Amino acid sequence: MIVLAAWMQLLGCYALYRTSRHAIASADKRSVWLQHRRRAARWVGMALCLLAFVLFVDGLGWGAGILTGCVAWMTAISLVVILFPLFIKQKHAGKS
Repeated sequence: MIVLAAWMQLLGCYALYRTSRHAIASADKRSVWLQHRRRAARWVGMALCLLAFVLFVDGLGWGAGILTGCVAWMTAISLVVILFPLFIKQKHAGKS
């Protein structure tokens, strides 16, 4: 259950990141859908993050669940913001 919550947290953060106007655009189907339907993508991202947080609290209890949820959220946001632009630039750099 903890791994499922971590994956949901990461996917929710990714959805919220892709709704930003400052995010680097890519041409895959998920990114295009998320960028064209920003309001729906924000709701999906927030719902995934909230559901992941609830799963952390349900699996670990109130104190450890809240702490683990906050740490997982900070880690997921950091990974998405730092690594995703590097992946996109590396992907496009090889085609030049």
